[in-house]
Amino acid sequence: MAVLWSSSGNGKSHGMRFLVFEADPIVRAQIHEPLAKSGYEVVFATDAEQALQVLQASDLPTLAVLDWTTQCAASWPDIHHLKQGRYLYVIALLNWEERQRRSEALEAGADDCVYKPTDIEQLQRRVQFGSQVILERALRDSEDRFRVAFEQAAIGMAMVDLGTRRFIQVNQALCDFFGYTSEELLTRDVMSVSHPENIPPPPSLVADLAKGEFHGEQLERRFVRKDRAVVWALVSLSVVRNPEGRCTHVFAQFKDITTRKAAEQAQQRAEVFAQAIMDNIDELVMVIDSQPKLYYASPSHLEGLGYDPSELIGQDAFCTLHPDDRPLVESAMQDVLRTGRAPTIAVRRIHKNGTALHFEARGTLVRGICDSQDGLVVVSRNIDDRLLAERKLREVSAETELFLQSIPSILIGLDAQGRITRWNRSAAEVFRLSSDQVLGRPIDDCGIQWLHPEIGFEVSRWLQTETPYRGEDLAYQLDQNRHYVGFSVRRIECDANQQPRFILTGADVTQRKTLEEHLRQAQKLEATGRLAAGIAHEINTPTQYVGDNTRFLKESWEGIANLLHLSQSIRQQAETGVVAKELLEKFDSVAADSDLPYLLQEVPKAIEQSLDGVQRVAKIVKAMKDFSHPGSQEKRAIDINKAIESTIAVARHEWKYVAAMETDFQQDLPLVPCLIGEFNQVILNLIINAAHAIAAATAEGLREKGTITIRTYRRDEWAEIAVEDTGTGIPGDLRSRIFEPFFTTKPVGQGTGQGLALAHSVIVKRHQGQIWFETEVGCGTTFFMRLPLQVPETVS
Repeated sequence: MAVLWSSSGNGKSHGMRFLVFEADPIVRAQIHEPLAKSGYEVVFATDAEQALQVLQASDLPTLAVLDWTTQCAASWPDIHHLKQGRYLYVIALLNWEERQRRSEALEAGADDCVYKPTDIEQLQRRVQFGSQVILERALRDSEDRFRVAFEQAAIGMAMVDLGTRRFIQVNQALCDFFGYTSEELLTRDVMSVSHPENIPPPPSLVADLAKGEFHGEQLERRFVRKDRAVVWALVSLSVVRNPEGRCTHVFAQFKDITTRKAAEQAQQRAEVFAQAIMDNIDELVMVIDSQPKLYYASPSHLEGLGYDPSELIGQDAFCTLHPDDRPLVESAMQDVLRTGRAPTIAVRRIHKNGTALHFEARGTLVRGICDSQDGLVVVSRNIDDRLLAERKLREVSAETELFLQSIPSILIGLDAQGRITRWNRSAAEVFRLSSDQVLGRPIDDCGIQWLHPEIGFEVSRWLQTETPYRGEDLAYQLDQNRHYVGFSVRRIECDANQQPRFILTGADVTQRKTLEEHLRQAQKLEATGRLAAGIAHEINTPTQYVGDNTRFLKESWEGIANLLHLSQSIRQQAETGVVAKELLEKFDSVAADSDLPYLLQEVPKAIEQSLDGVQRVAKIVKAMKDFSHPGSQEKRAIDINKAIESTIAVARHEWKYVAAMETDFQQDLPLVPCLIGEFNQVILNLIINAAHAIAAATAEGLREKGTITIRTYRRDEWAEIAVEDTGTGIPGDLRSRIFEPFFTTKPVGQGTGQGLALAHSVIVKRHQGQIWFETEVGCGTTFFMRLPLQVPETVS
């Protein structure tokens, strides 16, 4: 439940309500007491809804400090709308890490911003400034209730309302005195032009004015002109009564006495100003005369060195100086006398308790400062804390550097132009380049033999990233061998006037790449082994009828051979002119026994079927060879239609019993840059998954036999492949996990969960392509893949 409470501090009141909304209870507690003691009527809210109710109420606060951090900013409406016709000054609280959102808060209606962790003194100053802004707004917006009068008077005159102290009538002389036009002055009251440090009038004067018993009084008061100049006036007051005798106005005459008062106060102001500085300055200030002795010592000597200034005045100028530093100081004094000002030097001064403290000192020659004689003004600042901080910083830096050099991962720092600013030991060991060889050089031209096609473009992507970026498998050459490195790039924001920097962390992934390649080939060989039985069956069928036809030809050959021998004998007898009747009868008998018409019809068919069987076996063997080929490590342009046909042939035994295979290939599809072995593996996985999904649909009785349809076509600068099945579809609660490694919906023993994960890795990471799917439960699934038609040219 929201909590709303208010406090008026110590009983004082500025006449302003002050709303504070801070979501963090620690920060709220931190700022509660100082603001409550400031004299405002403070209203605290602990959530945005309660704060918004206060802002929209009829008694709108005058000041508001609102939590504007990311989790709260969305709660605020247009603050400009809330300000219409009201006085409201809004200070937005932002985390220091969100300081770039300052303009967003100001555009939304905030007047100022303060960053957390909250500096209470700074917040109080901003609140005080906001109060002044509201006061000035109220004064500027006051009603115009004054009229022009007494324009010809030689001194300033005004009619002032007794209750509100507003100017009712003013003359030109008064306008000239204040620097306002009459229209401007009539919008103000006496207090708006009075100096804030004016002494309040005596209580008796106020009482007499209120009772109407006042007959005349003169007061010297300071006023602030329009140009912010301070002027003095001798103000003569008299009461004006209405016809009923009631006192309603005061008639005031303003005589300019600025010149006189300025002369009187010039010296006093200078003395007070100088004394105020000396009383409050943290630095130790000394004035040294020509003796040299201490002519003056600031009060800060008591806290800084333990001496009351009276103990030092008249003493030797070097009485608190460490003896070993006297020659340095004397030399600096000679520089002062010669040039008028000495450089800043570091010296040691002895505290009253005997402790040696470190100071930074600088002297200046001032003419006539010591009873009309020249003297030296020396300002010293204690730097022990700074020296301690510098020493600790050096220790921390050394420890940090040792840590960075010791971590086993590659760590490289880059500036906004991609130049190397840090190079740890692991980077030196991996790339065999020392930090001296690479620091200050662009990372794409630092001595590493990059094999990445466009390493310059890749580095540009790093330097433009706003969020962590992963650079995968960047190839480089070392010892005539190809190596790979992977980087994680993180942008480091600096101060507003500095450019961002970048940290690269990573490792040599050559061994991992080799293992992944072996794993991919092993998975492919595993798939090949899984398909071996089906392929053997596919080969067995054509082989069987080749054998049957061959045996038929063998069995038929005896009759054919006998006919050929008889034909040869008939041919020889025909040359003599007479063929024996017995030979012709024997030929007819052999022809009848061998069923010559049947042989003439069936032998050509048997030969044709045998040749077709041999061709089918050759096609299957070639498809298997193409599919099982490991391919190369570099992409090459391939005919993906042909590659898909080979994979369909290899996987025929997986799908032919459950589905019909349909293809719709764009015949003029350009060659596509591919890693052919990995591409074939992806197509195989999708075909097998489609066949399994259709088999599941058949088992559920959704259909008797399904269809797998594979299409290829060009879409702009992409080659797109679609593998569609009429299977069971993918349930909604599983769709977000389809590409996760080891995730499978198949029964134990039928799937490892690696097929689609491999497909995603190959298409997206290895080919810089895209893969997605569309599915409908009970109708089927279509997987889509896009491969770019162009690859960057390899740079040497």
